[in-house]
Amino acid sequence: MPTIDMSEQLKTIIAKALPDAEVSVKMNGDRHYALAVKSSTFAGKPMLQCHRAVLSVIAPLMDGDDAQVHAIDSLKTSA
Repeated sequence: MPTIDMSEQLKTIIAKALPDAEVSVKMNGDRHYALAVKSSTFAGKPMLQCHRAVLSVIAPLMDGDDAQVHAIDSLKTSA
């Protein structure tokens, strides 16, 4: 069974939580990523609230010393 790469896994997890989201993932190095997430869910909400919404969804991938995702170097959210 082929394994899904982490960029695709990040997209899938975010899209599951925010069904209308357009998600862009760029790998910046070993376990470092840049994310851009566009969703109508973010309309009228402060940037910090939008960022927390995305980060809370991917938090399980960032848990522990050997986490699959070490860092999100850049996160952009828009409505």
